[in-house]
Amino acid sequence: MAASNAQKVANANDARNSVSETELAQRLNTVQSLLFGDAQSATADRIAFLEDRVLELEASTDERFEKLAKAADERFATMEKEFEQRLAQLEKDINVRDRQQTQSRRRLVANLGDTIKLMAKEN
Repeated sequence: MAASNAQKVANANDARNSVSETELAQRLNTVQSLLFGDAQSATADRIAFLEDRVLELEASTDERFEKLAKAADERFATMEKEFEQRLAQLEKDINVRDRQQTQSRRRLVANLGDTIKLMAKEN
């Protein structure tokens, strides 16, 4: 009986040794998926979720940047228009003041001339 058990063990060892490496790799993959399949599946699902979320965030960020760029362009256009209006108003104000100063100088020159004439008559 001991000899027959030894023979069975030897035959089992021979059967194990005759398993091809491909078959052994398949068996190891099966065992691995049985042991870690749930965790691996959960991790793959989480990675897929995160990739989708990143794509969503990229799209929403692009939309936000486009809206901000459009708003900034509109604001700059408004500011430029307002600046040009103020500049035109300042130009008008300067022209008015220049005319007033010119008139004032003319009056002063006329008064100075009149004063000189009076001084000449008195002497």
